[in-house]
Amino acid sequence: MREHGLKTCLYSGCDSIQPFVPLLSLLDYLKIGHYDEKMGGLDSGTTNQRFYRVENGQLIDETEQFQRRKEEHDA
Repeated sequence: MREHGLKTCLYSGCDSIQPFVPLLSLLDYLKIGHYDEKMGGLDSGTTNQRFYRVENGQLIDETEQFQRRKEEHDA
């Protein structure tokens, strides 16, 4: 996919990163965590879900970006 300029993202309801470590070299983004209505989705400050950007095999937590966008939209 990357040879066509496309980004790859994997979403799993799994709450652990460990099963996906072998796949990180294939991914640009990884979203993990089951959806819990009481905790909300990525745009909720209480979410249990995490959204990561994968850069050089490292995970950079970008979850806060979704929460900031919601705050800006709601303002």
